Amino acid sequence: MTHAPVPAAPVPVAPGPQPLESVWTTRRAWILALRLLPRLIGRRLLHLECDSGELVGTLHHLGLRAEGMDSDRSAIALARSQWPCVRFHRCRPEEFRPEIPYDVIYLSSAGRHWSGDLRTTLELVDRSLQPRGSVISDTQHLDEDVVSAIGAGFAAAGYVPQSGFPRSSDDPWWVFRRVPSASRH
Repeated sequence: MTHAPVPAAPVPVAPGPQPLESVWTTRRAWILALRLLPRLIGRRLLHLECDSGELVGTLHHLGLRAEGMDSDRSAIALARSQWPCVRFHRCRPEEFRPEIPYDVIYLSSAGRHWSGDLRTTLELVDRSLQPRGSVISDTQHLDEDVVSAIGAGFAAAGYVPQSGFPRSSDDPWWVFRRVPSASRH
């Protein structure tokens, strides 16, 4: 009786250096997480357009209740593979309907595309945020006209600027807090 040859086991390949972009994304996620940490302890956070989930995963690793949402199928697949214990939602912003409203929504300027459709973003924030919730973002990659338009849009929708807005050159962070009113939730 002859046996078929047994295929050779794959030889493990030592991982090479990570691409610089990947290293920077991970490093930036940790920097952002540590800056956001004091504002987020004990709160539920949604990262809108989370891409491959580095910030969400980092915040989860630090013990926070963070979730991510992105419309890109491959980005969410990567996020889920890297952070299997974290909840990631794959849908377009206009389709997202949370089961429970969030305390904080984080809008990253790295995903500048949300600022292009401010109305859709404001609608998502309005239906996804607790009555006294906060919206946090960094504006370091956005020009002054975009930042002004975002500020005006949030103000018109009933959000009050808090610390960090309008931005200064040394602190690109801003926070808006929802103003309670009889017409809301």
